[in-house]
Amino acid sequence: MTFLAMLLVGLLLFPHSTIAQSYQYASLGSSLTTIDTTSFCPSPYDEFSFSFKKVGNESRYLLAIWFNKIIDKSILWSAKRSNLALDGSKVHISADGRLVLTDPNGQEMWDRGIENSQLAYGSMIDSGNFVLATSRLDTLWQSFNETTDMILPGHVLNQGNNLVSSFSNTNVSSGRFDFTLQTDGNLVLCTFDYLAEAVNFACWPPMSIGSGYQVIFNQSDFLILQAKNGTWINSIFSNVENSRSQSMYHRAILEYDGVLGTMSIRNLLVGNDGKIWIYTKIYMIK
Repeated sequence: MTFLAMLLVGLLLFPHSTIAQSYQYASLGSSLTTIDTTSFCPSPYDEFSFSFKKVGNESRYLLAIWFNKIIDKSILWSAKRSNLALDGSKVHISADGRLVLTDPNGQEMWDRGIENSQLAYGSMIDSGNFVLATSRLDTLWQSFNETTDMILPGHVLNQGNNLVSSFSNTNVSSGRFDFTLQTDGNLVLCTFDYLAEAVNFACWPPMSIGSGYQVIFNQSDFLILQAKNGTWINSIFSNVENSRSQSMYHRAILEYDGVLGTMSIRNLLVGNDGKIWIYTKIYMIK
């Protein structure tokens, strides 16, 4: 057994009741509720958090992922974002091997994983991805495979994957624009009928002419379209004005108004009162 596997087994066997504690791995039976939004599952270096996040002024919540170390707590990913959870809702890793979101009455709202699988734990990792995995480190499900309106560096959109904008600047539910790498290999940005949950027409023509295989937001802030053989078909955009550094946080986002671009947050200076952050938005309109 490798050292990593031994470490994981040790963590899984160590008794703990909730993923709100300081462990990076949540075993079967672990749970979180909306009652205490200060409880969360952190990534190993505290870069990201996974928990319930209150939305708006009412008692409504999203099961979400956000940046943990900086003042920007914008939601990077969420489950069931068009159906907010109420006070008393809970997320837990069930005995049959699923990640389950339930309402205050215990009714299932959302679930992921494979029933009666070999699921051993859930983990928030420092790429911004939440994974469900077996004790052999096989991934059963990951949040990166179910994008909302943005992707992070290292994230890959495969054929059939898409980004759907938020409804508005203050409403996080699904909105009017859809950026999709279609199963036919065409990459399109379309309007979206959120009531019928159907795509309407393309806002700009396909970029790949049937040869697109993956959209990759790489560590150099290039959003690229790649063919199956690994060649670049097109560079959708690049954030050339901001060099990669450890003090910067980046994401590519499809805004509520249909604008596709990148957002960077960087550390300007450190004073006696802590870190001061600024936002840099680089929009590439298509």
